Amino acid sequence: EPAKEKEKEEDEESEPPWVFSGGAYYSNSQLPIAIDTKSPDQVRIRFTLAWRNRLNAAIAFHATMKQPETPPKEGEDGEKEKQPIAKPDGAGTKGFAYTYGHSYVLTIYSNYAQIYRCDFTDEGKADMDRLSNSSANLRLEEAGQAEFELRCDRLTGTIALFADGRFVSQWNDRQGYVGTGSYLAFASQNSAARLRISDVVVTAWNGMIDSAQSMETEDRDVILLTNGTDRFSGELASLQDGKFLIKGTYADMTVPHEEVQEIRLAKAMQTGEDEEEASRQRIRLLLQPYGRLTMRPVEASSDRLRAHHPALGDLTLDLRYVGLMEFSFGPSVLDSWDDDY
Repeated sequence: EPAKEKEKEEDEESEPPWVFSGGAYYSNSQLPIAIDTKSPDQVRIRFTLAWRNRLNAAIAFHATMKQPETPPKEGEDGEKEKQPIAKPDGAGTKGFAYTYGHSYVLTIYSNYAQIYRCDFTDEGKADMDRLSNSSANLRLEEAGQAEFELRCDRLTGTIALFADGRFVSQWNDRQGYVGTGSYLAFASQNSAARLRISDVVVTAWNGMIDSAQSMETEDRDVILLTNGTDRFSGELASLQDGKFLIKGTYADMTVPHEEVQEIRLAKAMQTGEDEEEASRQRIRLLLQPYGRLTMRPVEASSDRLRAHHPALGDLTLDLRYVGLMEFSFGPSVLDSWDDDY
């Protein structure tokens, strides 16, 4: 028995800090995973976060991922040398700065969120502050999964957080935006907790805090233009030759599709799922670079799929743009947290 326990401990120690499986990253430790997003000054960062055990996640954004350096000192040969500063013992949350460099770090708990500003003194020591805000309450106790979105503006020092489409809070850094990098990083702050990160999207943002969703109505379609300020409401009649036809109360308008950022259809016109169609075998496709379609397969070859979608009708898809095809929407072998596999 002791030998088996020792083998189990060795297996756990040999596990990589993060594992990619089934279109998602799973954490096995408190070490972060990071990627250079090449993000612009105004950016939207969206991701789906799932967790096991107590939620305590850290998300660093606009991070440099560089260790600070001490002021140069003369070496034995008389030349000045710079040395990186190691993370001191007992650094606590100040360790964020030594890990992520100049950055902002969003910490998410089950019932609230907060943001740390990570900077350094002239001597290279961590200089951190928690950005103040009125309220950043969350209601994630029973969820186990949520979609988050950060909207960051270097130009104004503004950061906004949304959870499952709901506005949570906004922070303003009056000291000046300190996040000079473009790295995005995720980490679990609880040794017993595990995170799953998926559907990460980083795009340019027009600087508007709200969206077409804030104008969603029962009986009118709402179209938000790419300038972030103009909206049209009415009936979205058609899309032809790259132009949307919108029938408004006082006039009909045609809008080029490249000028449309977001469309919210009237709630009253949304229909429920057809029971007969829902009873048939369906598959879910995760598309590249981003997208998801659920449809009924009709016929397939090695590179093409013909399928029926309840809203889009019959489709023929090029499978080169499909990153993952799921035949079961419940627990599956692709879910590393499914104890049955």
